Amino acid sequence: MRSSIAGTLAAVLGLALAVGAAREAAATEHGVCAVLDSPFTLAEIAEKAEAAVPGDALKAGFTVQPTGGEGPETLFKVKLRKDEGGRALLFYDTESGERVFPVRPVLSLLEAYDRAVEAVEDHAGQEGAVVLKGALHRKVFVAHWDFAIADPEAVLVIARVDALSGAVRLLTPKDVAKKIVKHKLDKKRRIYHPISGRPFHCDGIDDPDDPEDEALLDN
Repeated sequence: MRSSIAGTLAAVLGLALAVGAAREAAATEHGVCAVLDSPFTLAEIAEKAEAAVPGDALKAGFTVQPTGGEGPETLFKVKLRKDEGGRALLFYDTESGERVFPVRPVLSLLEAYDRAVEAVEDHAGQEGAVVLKGALHRKVFVAHWDFAIADPEAVLVIARVDALSGAVRLLTPKDVAKKIVKHKLDKKRRIYHPISGRPFHCDGIDDPDDPEDEALLDN
């Protein structure tokens, strides 16, 4: 009887571990892994893009995008030369094949500026913050304004204003440097997918950020 109970518990535990591992694998399924599991080929996605925006596909592949949530999401990405002139950048979901439209910033430069200064001065407990520079940074799912500000004590602070919600986070240059290092390390994480019985590195061929891409997000 005891052996039967022990066997049942072992089976339940094994099932729980298997489910947990499957969920963990699904959570990290991005990059090449997401493309390999997609029911769509790159040619089909390029055809969708040319149908949506008349033109010729110049480049097609995938991009791993931050979501501002628990983990990144992989999208197909197609860059087109439009028949009407200029270029366009289109994104598609790797699972559904549906087009994904980049978020549009809600806050203007001046609105974000005011929130950034207010947050810095509230934190310092006095007025006198000086904004040195500010810029909008955009991805497909997230957008934020970064302001370099000298607080009333002449300490450099980075005020990061969410361009959608208006939420403000105060960071030091050291905080930003750590985030950059962490991002680089995250991109080098060894995540594999079995192909023909052999492990294939999932994050090996993601394209580096292209400065032109951000300018094309609204096209």
